[in-house]
Amino acid sequence: MKYSSYFLHRRQKSDRLWITEEWIKFVFENPEHQEIQEDGRIRRWAAIAEANKKMKITYFQDTDTLFVEFADRESEETRDLDENTLAEYDKDGNLIAITLEHASARTDLKSFTYSNLDAIAA
Repeated sequence: MKYSSYFLHRRQKSDRLWITEEWIKFVFENPEHQEIQEDGRIRRWAAIAEANKKMKITYFQDTDTLFVEFADRESEETRDLDENTLAEYDKDGNLIAITLEHASARTDLKSFTYSNLDAIAA
């Protein structure tokens, strides 16, 4: 597939490096929405099922609660792990979220580190 220099430049941004060549081709060939911009560039959108694997972390300052969402699925069951920690599970029993109350006393909310580790071949 041939790309414009603009596209290649924008693709190198740190928030886009995880986008695979396969996904780009899929969206190009199967757009759910398309927009032609004033400069003639064409923008296309499509949902990528594999890309919806994002962990979301939300801190509610007013209640000092930290909500860590591992998957965007409906919660079927909530379990108390202790008096200040709740775990949520989907219909298949998979952990999908954790809620930590009194988070500032239980975590280091002043810093956050993210690491993406590739699987190690055996």
